[in-house]
This record gives sequence, C-alpha cells and structure tokens, in this order.
Amino acid sequence: MKSKEDKAKMFIEYKYYMDYVVYSFLSLHPTYYYMKDDLQSECYLRFLELVDSYREDEGAVFTTYLKSSLDGYLLNRIKYETKITIKSNRYKQEYGSLEEMYEMENPFDKIITDAELTPKQENVIRMKFEDDIPEAKIAKRLSVTQQAVNRILKRAYAKILNTYAS
Repeated sequence: MKSKEDKAKMFIEYKYYMDYVVYSFLSLHPTYYYMKDDLQSECYLRFLELVDSYREDEGAVFTTYLKSSLDGYLLNRIKYETKITIKSNRYKQEYGSLEEMYEMENPFDKIITDAELTPKQENVIRMKFEDDIPEAKIAKRLSVTQQAVNRILKRAYAKILNTYAS
C-alpha cells in the first residue's frame, strides 16, 4: 500500500491522463456528457483504489492498467445510469409518476416480490439498502465472507434488473 504522499504525487502526475480518459470516453458516449463532473470525480476516487491494487510484477504498464480499469468502470457506470432510466420509465408507466411510486409504503416489498428473490437475497438487499449496512458487516452478521455477500447481491441485482429492464 502506498503512502498518502506517494498517492498525492501519483495523482498529480496522472490527473491529466485521467481527464483524457474521461473525455475520450465521453466523445464515444456524448449522451452522458451532462455527467462529466461526476464521472471525473468518481474516476479520481477510483484512481486511489487502483493505485493500491496495482502490482508491477503482473506485467501491466500502469497507464494501461489505469485506462482499462477506468474505461471498464465508466462503462459500468453508464450501464447503471441507463438501467435507472429504463426502470424509472417503467415505474412512470406503471404508477403514472415517480411521486406515486415514492408514496408507496415500502417499494422494496414490490421489487422483492416482482423479482422473486430468495429469502437470503431479500435479507441481504434489505440490510444493505433499508438498514444501510456495509457489505462487510452484513457478512459478519450472516457468518459468511464478504465475497459471498457480494455474490448474493449480484444475483439479486441481476434478478431485479431482468424483472424491470425488460
């Protein structure tokens, strides 16, 4: 793990390169240009994680590792944004307006029922989003690894997205 000073030096060194990655990404996806500032900020935060996870001995040049990681992150981010738009459009069709959806007693109940989540998936989703518990604490409560919780969440997200994105 790099020291704060090393991370700060690397950040200064690679800031323009990260901006270049974001701008080149947005040139391919101009629809999301309105998110430029958010995407840049998220990339800066992601950079700090990437600095810690980069291993020189694995053979990748840092700039290549940084670009591929940030491109993958940005693609996932706009996929997420697209899915939210699709979901909100579906809610608008079903409820007439998003305000009506928010007035429901508990939107999680409908989502969980519609997506046919397993009891374990339902439990993890509720802990994460209703109780706002981090994945690590959920893992401790369920006596499983954080990776297992992450897999449960991914399966639940997939079911929810398949239910509402189609």
